[in-house]
Amino acid sequence: MRDENQLLWQVLDGYNQENIASFHMPGHKRNRSFAPYLHELSAHMDITEIPNFDDLHEPREILKDSMEKAAQLCGSQKAFYLVNGSTAGILAAIRSATKRFDTVLVARNCHRAVYHAIELCCLQTVFLEPPTIEGFGCAGSITPQMVQEAIEENAEIKLVILTSPTFEGIISDIQAISEIVHENDIPIFVDEAHGAHLGLHPTFPRSAIQCGADLVVQSFHKTLPSLTQSAVLHLNSNRIATEEIQRQLMIFQSSSPSYILLASLDACTRLLLQKESSSLFEAWHNRLQVFAMKMKALKKITLLTREKSKNIWAVDPSKLVFAMIGTTYTGVQFLERLRHEYGIQLEMGYLPYAVAMTSLADTDEMMEKLTRAVEALDASIERDETQVARSQVPLVWSKMPVYKAIEAPSKVVNWNKAAGKLSGSYVWAYPPGVPIVAPGEVISQEILEYLYNLQMAGVHIQVTKGVVFEEIAVLDV
Repeated sequence: MRDENQLLWQVLDGYNQENIASFHMPGHKRNRSFAPYLHELSAHMDITEIPNFDDLHEPREILKDSMEKAAQLCGSQKAFYLVNGSTAGILAAIRSATKRFDTVLVARNCHRAVYHAIELCCLQTVFLEPPTIEGFGCAGSITPQMVQEAIEENAEIKLVILTSPTFEGIISDIQAISEIVHENDIPIFVDEAHGAHLGLHPTFPRSAIQCGADLVVQSFHKTLPSLTQSAVLHLNSNRIATEEIQRQLMIFQSSSPSYILLASLDACTRLLLQKESSSLFEAWHNRLQVFAMKMKALKKITLLTREKSKNIWAVDPSKLVFAMIGTTYTGVQFLERLRHEYGIQLEMGYLPYAVAMTSLADTDEMMEKLTRAVEALDASIERDETQVARSQVPLVWSKMPVYKAIEAPSKVVNWNKAAGKLSGSYVWAYPPGVPIVAPGEVISQEILEYLYNLQMAGVHIQVTKGVVFEEIAVLDV
């Protein structure tokens, strides 16, 4: 039971004192020995835009130099530091690359920030529904053929928006897709928030930047040693004006950016530019290889790999996705047992699977601790094939653009009366923050049953208008 009189910093310090093995964000993993510069950043360095410290919104000196180094590190033409997370980069990038009422081709499994950009920019949408990975219940890769067919059928498309890697580490063939998109004189924006480490060493897949995407956003804080909320937006072509990106960033970013966050981005960039950083990536890769080899002996729990499904183009090996389908467990139960019995905290527990996030800052001891715990749980759970049906994600159909649905007349009804109506609300599980239902989409009976199954499994469901499993906003049409 939490003491309601405790201050937040005291609760945070208490968690740190528990000595939990952190398989969740941020990527520095609170590892003091790995990135000591992060522990030097505190209130005595918290300043504003005073002389000699540059201005993020008009960089000319130290911040300009640092962002040039970030572009050098990642291989982009220009890099922009973000202190409002990848969310600010997503909003600014989409607004920079579109005009109001443009049509965009967007993967249905994009993060809620993409939907907010669509809403704010009044964009028409053509959705790409990714295939489901059998036995896991999460979204697979978007294929070049899907993109090609959508462009052929919708000549008005002005921008392509994809997420790669996904929250679960699923990567799409961005190079082939970029070539198709560019042949049609269309730019492509890739939300690579979960893939800031990609392309930094040959042991990991190539980044969207290396694969030709025009705009790419990366959350350094997710897998690299940088503080939470620190991210980078990359410009990688001449199809979008630099000045427009800078203007949009002034809108979507704080006018008083945190120098502590900027300093963490700078230090992280300089650390990874050193030749010695190669050994850090090699050690990370080796830990992951050893872990994956040991997981092959599991009898009931399954670790996601490229070989598990034809609907996967590539997998980011740093994301460890454990499937519970066909067992008596849910991903939430798996997460809870790891936390309470083994002192291991994962990033997410979902209905059919759970996600552990690894990073450069993990240690051999942490990986061994996770190995032993997963092996023990695999031996203790039983099979139950009835969970397979409960884990299937239903398709959704959009009948009205999000920006119109948001402003359309709506009313609040009981959840049991919502089937067949158009949603006036977003409904998502957080994490990962991908809308299960968006405004303007049909709330089917299958969707309601799926949401109920998520809730019963302990997954945290959020509704933007209404009360979860009591009332929900529907369009009054």
